[in-house]
Amino acid sequence: MNNSKNEICALAAKLIVEEGFNYFSAKNQAADQLSLGGRNYKKTKLPSNQDIDGAVKEYLDIFYKEECAERLASLKKIGFSIMSELEEFNPLLIGSISSGFATKFSTIKICCFCESSKELIIALMERNITCRSIELKHPTRNYLVEAINLIWSGEEVYLYVLSRNEPRNVSKGLNLKKLSLAL
Repeated sequence: MNNSKNEICALAAKLIVEEGFNYFSAKNQAADQLSLGGRNYKKTKLPSNQDIDGAVKEYLDIFYKEECAERLASLKKIGFSIMSELEEFNPLLIGSISSGFATKFSTIKICCFCESSKELIIALMERNITCRSIELKHPTRNYLVEAINLIWSGEEVYLYVLSRNEPRNVSKGLNLKKLSLAL
């Protein structure tokens, strides 16, 4: 990776960890702050999300090693609890938590596989869990999908509603078995 990309990665990691930016915004803001902005530069030379992942992990390891480990462990346990409750929907933990890091801004993101959000909402209502229906960008594709937002053990949770026919390799997430091994 060239020096400019390294600088963008480092600044983007700081923006993600310290201010809660998403990857897209952090990369663009970092390029702008480093005076590397401009449409042509951004399209061809911004670091990948995997590059940013590495920079975020490095930043957390340097500045927040203990806090990060504690937060990650806590969010994994909560994620496991939710996924165990919703096992019938073949849940898959995705996002930074499944990648092995968590910031103070991290939320729990889980893919659930069912016919529609109604099926999942009914299951949540039967368990007396308050939730709301929303739309979010598909975890790996560029379109919106139904999702459900709720609070579980004080943490914000997003349940992505994906078709039962969708390939389970929709992301590099953790299923219940893999998550139990990571606890």
